[in-house]
Amino acid sequence: MLIIFCLAIVLIYPYIFYPVILLGLQRFRSIQYDFRDGERLPSIAIVISVYNGEEYIKNKIDNLLEQTGFDKDCFIYIVSDGSTDKTEEVVESVMNDQIFLIKTGGRVGKTQAENMALERIDSDVVLFTDVSTIFDKNVLYNLRKCMTDTRVGCVSTVDKVRGDNESLADQEGLYVRYEMLLRKLESNLGILVGASGSGYVCKRQLAKPIPENMTRDMYTPLLAREHGLLSFSDEQSICIVKTQQNPAKEYARKVRTIVGGYDTLWYMKRLMNPFKYGLFAFALISHKLLRWFGWLFIIGIIFTTAVLMFGEHSKLYQLLFAFEITFVLLSIAKYYGLIEIKMRYFDALYYFMLANVASLHALYKSITGKSAVIWEPTKR
Repeated sequence: MLIIFCLAIVLIYPYIFYPVILLGLQRFRSIQYDFRDGERLPSIAIVISVYNGEEYIKNKIDNLLEQTGFDKDCFIYIVSDGSTDKTEEVVESVMNDQIFLIKTGGRVGKTQAENMALERIDSDVVLFTDVSTIFDKNVLYNLRKCMTDTRVGCVSTVDKVRGDNESLADQEGLYVRYEMLLRKLESNLGILVGASGSGYVCKRQLAKPIPENMTRDMYTPLLAREHGLLSFSDEQSICIVKTQQNPAKEYARKVRTIVGGYDTLWYMKRLMNPFKYGLFAFALISHKLLRWFGWLFIIGIIFTTAVLMFGEHSKLYQLLFAFEITFVLLSIAKYYGLIEIKMRYFDALYYFMLANVASLHALYKSITGKSAVIWEPTKR
């Protein structure tokens, strides 16, 4: 029983104990950011990599142009990653001296497309954002203002989930709200280990070309820390994200995201050295590494329970094993649409299980070199 207990403690540590520790640490250390009102805001280049995004691109451009922070020092670079629909035509119809279209000439993947845009940018800061996400009206101003603190290297938006599928929106929304809480706690300590792919800004010197298999929204805060700069999530910069309507496609998106996360973590593994990077290394191990290896502890719990069924207190372990297997089977049936269970706590556990299966699947892809550099965009 002690083995199961220890495995369970390690399993839930990133989700319960880690945020509690962060909360306790804030009694002794809390970063006060120094945003300078009245000074010139830094010039900004907004980079959007898009493949076949004619459904979203016009709304995205309008959303940016309507921002309170959009002025003569703002420039939009839209990189068409070999789009075959009318994406490029839509952009060409609104191009001016602040809106630019870059054509990759074929599919190269999001990261490489962004790398191509960086060759043409000389703005003070760079904002990376997705074509399908929408900013609240003051996001651009807020992000530019945050970058006036010379100690800051990267600032992330805060995601809020919307969706037509209430069950999926609740599942993903619960996860996103938890993730935003963690980012808030890390931000207060100046140890944010991952930005939101929906939108984040960084100093130009941190916006470097990176290997195509890596995830830039994770790499950038890590690089900022290596340069001695702070990263944080700005609660005033709200980004609306629509949830995926198809569970299978949502799973594929999650696997793809975590694969990039693994590749980035292996590449930047030196930042997990607590002797050199202290609290930041602690956050990186707790928030990323241990959470992504949660599947290992789940398997350990199930295996240990199965073994203990044949020893003392066998009936207790038989009941526990029956519960574990029943939950796994119900989760599989729900994923394939064979049953429909609308229970909030079951949905939360189901999403937790799905995330851990995706982490295991992603690890296999990362180890075997099957990282997806080019993929179909997720329809939201």
